[in-house]
Amino acid sequence: AGSWSDQVFLSADDRFDSGDAFLGATTHSGAVATGGSYTASRTVSVPTDRHGAQFLLFFTDRNDAQLERDETNNVLAAPIAIGGPDLIVSSATAPSTATIGQSLALSWTVTNQGDTSTTAGSWSDQVFLSADDRFDSADRFLGATTHSGAVATGGSYTASGAFTIPNVGTGDRFLLFLADRDNYQGETNEGNNVFALPLEVLEADLQVSGLSVEPATPLSGNDATVRWTDTNTGTAATTSGWWDYVTVVNTTTGQTLLAT
Repeated sequence: AGSWSDQVFLSADDRFDSGDAFLGATTHSGAVATGGSYTASRTVSVPTDRHGAQFLLFFTDRNDAQLERDETNNVLAAPIAIGGPDLIVSSATAPSTATIGQSLALSWTVTNQGDTSTTAGSWSDQVFLSADDRFDSADRFLGATTHSGAVATGGSYTASGAFTIPNVGTGDRFLLFLADRDNYQGETNEGNNVFALPLEVLEADLQVSGLSVEPATPLSGNDATVRWTDTNTGTAATTSGWWDYVTVVNTTTGQTLLAT
């Protein structure tokens, strides 16, 4: 053949398949005599989503332009260890209890425990409210912050914000802090980006009791005194004022006689 293409791939194993990442190619032109050889070189860029133990696959005559006695021995695999950043939420601060509708001041620290600096220009850290300490699609999104700039190996940054607790009912919950939620930054380990803190969600619960009317049988057009007691039977104190309303309904006709 007058020419053919030698190609380089990055693979998780030493065998070529369709899942390998193409890195680049060179074209060889001219005959190669029996026992002869040639040397090729190429500068390639390592994908940001490949880390750890990998293989470089050097594939001569990738497209079979040159007919050969044996087409199965055209791949040489060379092991390579690819380093990279690894973002984790190393710590977070939050109160241990909160009420529904309360705005919480939260902060967290993200550390790069990998062996290279980050390369993404920015990414999003996000906070969720969860029934357990594992992130899944059922968790409630509370908010996000954006980090911009590189984080060196061993470096860190601290983010903070105010986040409102939605009406998810009372009980034990978890605040989940996710570094680089959308995986803008390739990492050696994408499975360690979540940090969980327990949070007990509380709620006030007002109940009316002790209703009395004086006189017990008021006459139409006359004054009557109505008394009642509001009791908070919930697990949290009230956080604002409110109005109590009195409604008088004719139990025979259903007509509302007074609403105040």
